[in-house]
Amino acid sequence: PDDWWPLTWQPFFRIDGIDPNIDVVGDWQLAVTPGVNIFFARTTKFQLDYSWRKTENKPAKNAQYLAQFQYGF
Repeated sequence: PDDWWPLTWQPFFRIDGIDPNIDVVGDWQLAVTPGVNIFFARTTKFQLDYSWRKTENKPAKNAQYLAQFQYGF
């Protein structure tokens, strides 16, 4: 019965930066991810994320949504 209403909401914000090849100029990458985890019970979690990525010196930006449901038994 405790699996029906959210018991805990966990918002988060993450920033990642990486330079995959230090010998190449302009390939530094930035990723920003805000999201929320909703824990319904000890066995149930729903996660919703929005991820935004940008590579230095490139005009294109990437954005994506991620939804995930976990149930343990």
